[in-house]
Amino acid sequence: MYNEELKRQYIADRGYTNQETIRYWERLFRRTEEYEVNLGKDVSEFSRQEYIDMLGEMCAARSSSRSSLSTAYKTYIRWVGDKGHPINQDLLNVLQNDLVKEASQFDTIGFVKDATDLERKINEWKKKNHFTGKQMSSRELTIPAACWLAWSGLEFNDAITLSRSDVNLNARLINVKNYRTYKICDEAFDAIKQCVVNDTVWLVRKGGEAHEHERTDTSGRDLLLRGFKDLTLASFQNQINREGFSYRKIQLSGIFYEMYVMEKITGLKPNFRVLAWQRVEDSLRWSGKNGKINTQQIRDPNEVKIITRQELREDPSLETAFIKQKGFYTNIRSRFRNDYYMWKNAFHPED
Repeated sequence: MYNEELKRQYIADRGYTNQETIRYWERLFRRTEEYEVNLGKDVSEFSRQEYIDMLGEMCAARSSSRSSLSTAYKTYIRWVGDKGHPINQDLLNVLQNDLVKEASQFDTIGFVKDATDLERKINEWKKKNHFTGKQMSSRELTIPAACWLAWSGLEFNDAITLSRSDVNLNARLINVKNYRTYKICDEAFDAIKQCVVNDTVWLVRKGGEAHEHERTDTSGRDLLLRGFKDLTLASFQNQINREGFSYRKIQLSGIFYEMYVMEKITGLKPNFRVLAWQRVEDSLRWSGKNGKINTQQIRDPNEVKIITRQELREDPSLETAFIKQKGFYTNIRSRFRNDYYMWKNAFHPED
């Protein structure tokens, strides 16, 4: 935890005795750590915009999650101020006046309308960073590819561990460990192709961040996003965020766009059940997802087992696991539905 001594004192002063409650606060503070480290200050000193950006990234478009987190952080920031430590009083005032409503106008930040919109944002990023495409640096090579992998639908874990050999340029398909296949759209093709064929430049870890560096060894050379394999999930997200993109929101935009197109063609409402069960499968397939990501930590698809009602009837001992899976699925399905209509109303209000 960032500023751990202060946060431990807060937990102790609150008099929490229930271990679940203590672990909740520890998890909450660990979630903000990456943002605090990047900005070099405690969350209690964040500006209004810095807090909104963090909240939007952590919660995507889910106002209920924002409300829950804001209530918790408001309690912590008020306590920090009462103890005489520096805080951003403006942020506390806004939190007490319901920042969730104010933050709602930022719901669509990080989302994109379609592939053309994402391509435009990537080109703006290249222009801002004076990238010409003539002698491609590691950032110019990997960041656009990561964005297009997100648009194609790949989860963080799969994107980090994707090998160049998993990409079939002729068929324009990405095969994730013989588990799931993703299409490469026309706009994404050049960026992903560059990562497949380029054999000289890649990102490496240094001091917790990814830096451009020339290496003579071949470690990790087969990875599509060279240099990201030793990053944690949060670090990977923040590496993309520092460039002005949101992997999760681009991924959702790509998924939602496909849903929107099918809805226009067929006239049928989207089926969120399949999408939700895929997310449940992925959560079962990943192990050590909060630690360093590598190929060995992702389970073979054959090890993934979603419990059916028939199996539950045959083996009642599976009831606890069944209920947990079902609850996760229901929650995920509801969130996908809410996020989809938020995205659609923002980018395609005419429909």
